[in-house]
Amino acid sequence: MLISIVMGKVDQETKRKWNESLDYTTLPSWDKCVGVVERHCQYLESDKKPPAKAPMSQPGGHRSRSQRNQASLSFNCTTQTCNICSQTDHKTFRCPELINLALDNRLNAVKRHKLCINCLGRGHLVANCPSTRRCHSCALPHHSLLHRPSPGSAAAPLPLPQAEPVQVSDAVAHTHTESRSDCVILATALILVKDESGSYKIGRALLDSCSQVNFKSEELAQRLRLPRSKLNLEIRSIGETQTRIKHHATTNIKSRHNGFELLLDFCVTSHIAYHPESEIDISAWNLLQHSSLADESFNKSRRIDLLLGTETFFDILAVGQVKLGKDLPVLQKTLLGWIVSGRCRAHPRTLHQYSSIALTEIDQKMERLWRIDHVEPPEITLTPEQRNCEEFYTKTVRRNSDGRLEVRLPFKDEPTVLGASFDIAKRRFLSLERSLCKRPEVGAKYVEFMQEFQNLGHMSPVSHPQLNTPHYYIPHHCVLKPNSTSTKLRVVFDASCKTTSQKSPTTF
Repeated sequence: MLISIVMGKVDQETKRKWNESLDYTTLPSWDKCVGVVERHCQYLESDKKPPAKAPMSQPGGHRSRSQRNQASLSFNCTTQTCNICSQTDHKTFRCPELINLALDNRLNAVKRHKLCINCLGRGHLVANCPSTRRCHSCALPHHSLLHRPSPGSAAAPLPLPQAEPVQVSDAVAHTHTESRSDCVILATALILVKDESGSYKIGRALLDSCSQVNFKSEELAQRLRLPRSKLNLEIRSIGETQTRIKHHATTNIKSRHNGFELLLDFCVTSHIAYHPESEIDISAWNLLQHSSLADESFNKSRRIDLLLGTETFFDILAVGQVKLGKDLPVLQKTLLGWIVSGRCRAHPRTLHQYSSIALTEIDQKMERLWRIDHVEPPEITLTPEQRNCEEFYTKTVRRNSDGRLEVRLPFKDEPTVLGASFDIAKRRFLSLERSLCKRPEVGAKYVEFMQEFQNLGHMSPVSHPQLNTPHYYIPHHCVLKPNSTSTKLRVVFDASCKTTSQKSPTTF
């Protein structure tokens, strides 16, 4: 299973190397697959040429098309090792050597090996740590193994690493429970945005000092009805996620509390964010003396309409900051009003409990793996005519005594719209009769064919024809086929001949 997945991800050259290594007499092993891929990677590393000096990237951290085309892909199979004892059977935070040390010695060991004190990883400092996890005891950016209790407080027991999930027989069970009692409030403000007619509409803006461009949502852009300009811009964010921007628009933003106004260019995107995730209880917060808030509903979950980037963030800052209290955010004075931002302890009723329990049989996992590329056929939708045809077939189909199925022909319209057809059929028959009298041999074959047609039950004589009723009398004529070796005469029935109402059976 793993070999099939890996070989579906690698390039053609690596896949060719793997196929050459097979003897097709025994089943290949995973270790053999890893060995082939590792050897090929080592060959590629040794054959790699020194990279040329890369051209300067475009403003906003976006690479040019030529840079993207020059980017290379690599595939490597590695085994994670402990950064303390270099063993491969456990991770760094489960290392017995580190856990058995005293707190001060533990911290010295981390510094001696030049590890990040937050994730215990190598190659970066805590300021650049990509991990979002924090200490379980104080939520500060250091690992729980390195937590130092504050003076006078009872030392909380260190959270010991949990054992790896155990595989029993052919079933695996995983249980994970996470509860969070704190949240981070982002800086938001209600501002006035100028629309096409020159009037102002209120929008909720997120202040982001790390964004190199400004954004506005598609919904707000529709309400403002501002003229757009085409733009081909690729936005890259954390994790190398990419967003393609196709349009941008320019407009003015204005403060609700003073005359501050800015002309900004906004990239149009489908969605920015919701903030916060759920309503936060602020009844115990002392906000009465700061009535000129930039966003009076900062504690309620609302859609973000705009994102103001770095070029705007520092222009709107003003002198003034108030700390609301322990485990509460801060108030920062801006030209848009007082903004509320920072980490706070949420009310217990707003806590989120995340738990998941999965119990899956291995055969079910295998079945799901091979069905992952299965595409469900689209639902068949029938037109009214097709639906009527299906119902007509169900009602009229029957089996004869000889076992043959018989079903009536459906009509788009009612047969009553047919007009009179007897006269035109009679005229054509008399014309055919005069033609056959001039060629007796053809007439004999015609009589023979019609007699056979009647004997087979395909037609029957009508003694009293209904001249003005919707009975359809089909005109016909004969066609000679001198080169035919079987049937030299063919009778053609003209069912497309129109009646006095300009209708025929072929139009039904």
